[in-house]
Amino acid sequence: MPFESIPKDKKLVELSPPEQQSTCQWVTQLTQQKLGGRQLSCGSTPLTFNTCGFPTAAQMRCTATLGQWESCIPGFIDRIVQDPCKVLGLAFSQTALEDFVNGTPGCEGIGPCAYTVH
Repeated sequence: MPFESIPKDKKLVELSPPEQQSTCQWVTQLTQQKLGGRQLSCGSTPLTFNTCGFPTAAQMRCTATLGQWESCIPGFIDRIVQDPCKVLGLAFSQTALEDFVNGTPGCEGIGPCAYTVH
């Protein structure tokens, strides 16, 4: 299923597995474009992004649609690229991650849809 064909008003928690896979591929391509082949690192620690995590229906506070998320992701990636070490601190605090996402232009209110996987 092409990413472009998924309805933008569909909630993230309602994406089917094929829609999640298509969305994952879109984010992966966008991240690769923004990195331009560079490997992000914090000091000597290389950073690898798992862009394929999706909120589940159990995350009731996540009400974002695919369209809202699509608008948010480019700015979110830009902020991580600007300060790669920031992601290490966010990985262990759900509250800090939500605040970081909510503080990203275009991502206001989407923080509850982000979650950490340590």
